[in-house]
Amino acid sequence: MAILPIQLMNGLFAASVLLLVSIGMVVIFGNMNVVNLAHGEFIMAGAYTAWGLCELGLPFSLSVIGAFALTAILGALCERLVIKRFYARLEETLLATYAISVIMTQIARLLFSSMKKLVPLPVSGGLSIGSLVFPAYNFVVIAVAVFVVLFVCVLFYKTGLGKKIRAIRQNRQMAQCLGINTAVTDTISFGLGCGLAGLAGAIIAPLKIVYPAMGSAYLMDSFSTVVVGGVDSFVGTAMASGLISESTSVLGGFMSEIYAQIIVLIGIILVLRFRPNGLFSKEKR
Repeated sequence: MAILPIQLMNGLFAASVLLLVSIGMVVIFGNMNVVNLAHGEFIMAGAYTAWGLCELGLPFSLSVIGAFALTAILGALCERLVIKRFYARLEETLLATYAISVIMTQIARLLFSSMKKLVPLPVSGGLSIGSLVFPAYNFVVIAVAVFVVLFVCVLFYKTGLGKKIRAIRQNRQMAQCLGINTAVTDTISFGLGCGLAGLAGAIIAPLKIVYPAMGSAYLMDSFSTVVVGGVDSFVGTAMASGLISESTSVLGGFMSEIYAQIIVLIGIILVLRFRPNGLFSKEKR
């Protein structure tokens, strides 16, 4: 059964990618209750930023940091100019974020046309595990995914900013009465979520072709992962990423990938039928 270790490692790598593209949605959807339909476009913006900075001769690591910073600033501007006017109004928020996604896609087409861009792999070669050899960059992606999860967990549960964000999520009016500047905190939260999406785009840019509509492929995957894991749980999203990706990868080793995806999607539907708040959602008090 030599195929099983290969499929498990491929599943771990796919889970890391899925986690990276989903973690920003947990920040925005789980903690701000905003369904950001422009999430995929921020991933695309991060990928283009990484490509542009690499073209200028910057190291890939600095390009990733630049992608995070630029998309975080862009997200903060969108929140201040548009999103903050539609909190607690789901239909208007959906329309506003959809409009942002269309605008970002069209701007990318204007700036870069529909020509597909390539970002060279920053790490070449492979690493051996026993008799098996895997691309070295896969392990970089896994390491970055672990770091990002640890970073957001520390930020949200060990810092003053994280406590403010969680307080606003639990009771906005009480947080305001206690002197928390909810407007500034909302801007930081939205910018952080968009920055994490941009970081994901930069990390996956060497693995994919960069083009204006690339982000749309990740919107539903990230949304499904967050909902299955629990919209307010970073650890739950990490677990859901592993569960979905490993299931798809292992099943794909024994049948058509299409059938494997269908089975996993049926499993997701069953989970939401019996656990509508997700597998790892926190209990509401």
